[in-house]
Amino acid sequence: FFFLMIRRPPRSTQSRSSAASDVYKRQEYMGKMFESILERLITQYFGKYLTGLDKNNLHIGVWSGNVEIENVAAKPEVLDLLELPLNLNFSHIGKLQLKVPWSKLSSSPIEVLIDSLYVVLTPKERSSWTVIDYNSFEKKLQNIDDYAKLYFEQFLFCLLYTSPSPRDRQKSRMPSSA
Repeated sequence: FFFLMIRRPPRSTQSRSSAASDVYKRQEYMGKMFESILERLITQYFGKYLTGLDKNNLHIGVWSGNVEIENVAAKPEVLDLLELPLNLNFSHIGKLQLKVPWSKLSSSPIEVLIDSLYVVLTPKERSSWTVIDYNSFEKKLQNIDDYAKLYFEQFLFCLLYTSPSPRDRQKSRMPSSA
């Protein structure tokens, strides 16, 4: 019998001389680059609806799929999008957490958790109220759903076709819009 045992360094090795160190550095670099892309996209899209959103209150767990936004407020125009007969006088969101299952994106839902939501609403003047036509209301709900799907698809398109590789920094795989 002949027995050969090959010993390799443990996976947790992060010394400068190990080959595993290069993998850790690459993963860290890719994670930070992906995080900055996500940060920019989230700030751009959620910034339309939230005030106070910046890098300081946005926490992204790239590989875990967790996104946390803390201490922000909803913009008053949000209720106008829904055509509700209410004014938003004050709002505060303590924590808005998104859980994105990257590995099961097509089969699992994206969870949105809101913690410590405070709002002060007042009714609009009666002259600005509109009578709700429920057929129209259902159409508006469908439009909101379609709008959300469109933004989510654009968000995923940007994530999938933005090159995370350092060697492709000058080039992007995203098709140009003509």
